[in-house]
Amino acid sequence: MSDIRTLTQARERIAELESQAADLSARAQEADSLRSQLNQAQARSAELEAAAETARQERDAARAQAQQAQSALQAAQTERDQARSQAQGLEANQRTVEARARELLAAQGGRALAIADAGEGPGGESTLEEVRAQMAVEKDPAKLGRLAEKARQLRTKK
Repeated sequence: MSDIRTLTQARERIAELESQAADLSARAQEADSLRSQLNQAQARSAELEAAAETARQERDAARAQAQQAQSALQAAQTERDQARSQAQGLEANQRTVEARARELLAAQGGRALAIADAGEGPGGESTLEEVRAQMAVEKDPAKLGRLAEKARQLRTKK
């Protein structure tokens, strides 16, 4: 203040200080605006972080479900393979039983029969009466035709 000696110098100094005050006020407003933008960016960052965490949790849950599905698939494949193996064993056993049955019938002097014929009449053959009884209750035309053919064969045998 000691530099000011005249009214003009005082007015110039006041104008200079007012200019500096206006500049500082503009800077303060800019700083406030920047603080507001920073706060908004931090809030958006927090929202995005929460969304990212939710996405990570959903990803982890999906991975866990995929792992469970993979385990279930492997268990089902193992069960299927065991069932196939068991079925193959049963089929092999069935062929063995069929062969033994045929051998037994042949050894007893009977004729070897297909297993599908088993259970029909004495000696594995249907009688004409049994075929006629089956024809009386059969509704399927294809089966009825086969039964009629079988009845013709039995009539020609007698």
